[in-house]
Amino acid sequence: MPLLVELAGRTVAVEPTGSEPPQKIEGGVVLPPGRVAVLHGLGDALFYRHGQNSWSPCGWRRLSEPPLRIADPRRRVTADDPAWDDPSRHHSSAVAALQGDDGRVLLLGALGIGTPRLAADHDTLAGWYEDDGAPWFLAYGEEEEVFGAYTRALADRLGSRDRRAGNVWCSWYAYYEGITEAGLAEDIAALKGLPFDVVQVDDGWEEMVGDWEPNAKFPSGMRALAGRISDAGMTPGLWLAPFIVLPGSRTARERPELLLRDERGEPVVAGYNWGSGYWALDLSRADALDHVERLIRRVVHEWGFAYLKLDFVNAGAAPGVRQDGIGREQAYRQALELIRQTAGQEVYLLGSGAILLPSLGLLDGLRSGPTWRRCGRTTPATTRPTRWRATPWSTRCTGCGTRRWPRSTPTSSTSAAASTCSPTSSSAGCATWPRCAASARCPTRRGGCARRSWRT
Repeated sequence: MPLLVELAGRTVAVEPTGSEPPQKIEGGVVLPPGRVAVLHGLGDALFYRHGQNSWSPCGWRRLSEPPLRIADPRRRVTADDPAWDDPSRHHSSAVAALQGDDGRVLLLGALGIGTPRLAADHDTLAGWYEDDGAPWFLAYGEEEEVFGAYTRALADRLGSRDRRAGNVWCSWYAYYEGITEAGLAEDIAALKGLPFDVVQVDDGWEEMVGDWEPNAKFPSGMRALAGRISDAGMTPGLWLAPFIVLPGSRTARERPELLLRDERGEPVVAGYNWGSGYWALDLSRADALDHVERLIRRVVHEWGFAYLKLDFVNAGAAPGVRQDGIGREQAYRQALELIRQTAGQEVYLLGSGAILLPSLGLLDGLRSGPTWRRCGRTTPATTRPTRWRATPWSTRCTGCGTRRWPRSTPTSSTSAAASTCSPTSSSAGCATWPRCAASARCPTRRGGCARRSWRT
């Protein structure tokens, strides 16, 4: 039986499957667990689609327009939730909203984990959970007000963290996987005295994804590298992808029982990178959690890294057959809880590919948005700290090798002046890169380059 609910002067009809009555809280009402449908009466409204993880598309589309989604099926496996993709229906993860002609917003958001999904048409905004489910939050009003109220309700139920990483230098944007111990030693020395708090070593240090020991490019080992960073007065940070393994890794060959499997018993391909599909660990297994715990203990307490970039973690919630019927978001969250407990409260945890709701209260920051890609002759270096803000750091010119720094102290603006490398005889074609979040293509088109600046 539909219920009439008043929200900031607007009455909407709500049909929940749960029997508990709506409960008023700050900024909205809490609806009972289960499936819920809201007759919105907004017609051809703008629909807000929230992505499943860091890399999923988010944005507003009118209901009469095609839904916002990733069309490429391989990319969709990596960067979204393929289990609920629908090319013909507007759908969302965790929260969705509708904006009417007057600019006011009707928001429906999950207040717990269990793979919450939402969909909308011209009449109805509906939400449901893949698993047991949790309550829903319903609000109406100005956009910032309703999203703010939802954020506070989530913090009350799932937790929040207020630590800041500071200014982070990340090796990925200068070298990608081409890092070496000798090269980083030069950079660490150059960074000393500059306004950076963290030096984060990214992909390229490990034997193979899944085999988390230093490769031949780091003969002194990772403990020595962390010590070098600490001696320079900065916090050592390290990139890990703790929930995945490449098929050719030693871990995949020697510990196949750790792998998440599908209904046919085959390893689940949780995404594509490094030229192949990668497999997920089954985080519902005690031995897989022991494997993750030993990794984090070694990296933090033996090697000395106090800032961890945890990448591709959405693989921990990939669809698959788990023990005891545990939900995939529950398995994901219990693995993050283990990482937090093992690392300690003082270690900064940055999630990449992270799923928002089951990460709350555990991760300190959640990377949001795509990576810059190389275009022309310069490689921009940016990091995206907590609260969804892009911060420009340094640029190493791939033509001449010169490192240029921002003209001022790093800030948290989404647009910044470019670091300029003047053309020289050894760097013909080098030019300013306007590193603005609004830029879609390389504006200089040096040498005919017109590639997109975003990595897709």
